[in-house]
Amino acid sequence: MVRRILCGFALIALCAAVLSCERLPRFEQNQIGELSVAPLAVRDSIPAEYGRLVGVTPDNRYPYVSILWFEKPDGTIVAVGVDGQNNRLSEKVLLIPRR
Repeated sequence: MVRRILCGFALIALCAAVLSCERLPRFEQNQIGELSVAPLAVRDSIPAEYGRLVGVTPDNRYPYVSILWFEKPDGTIVAVGVDGQNNRLSEKVLLIPRR
């Protein structure tokens, strides 16, 4: 008897969880985001104004490409792409403001 009641409550909880779900907005691959992109001022070095290096992440699609993450003194995060196979920096940097 107790087992039947618990199964009933579990079924009601499962139905409530399913009915409360919402579909997430679809993200289009070519959708332009709200973050700003700026051209890299110098193509042969990374400006010191980008601040200190806080992380490096590899790009799984391209084994020789990595993203360098910098933090400016005002907290802004700057992402710079590095192509190790062709020995070059990306033309644009991603700026992520902190508030």
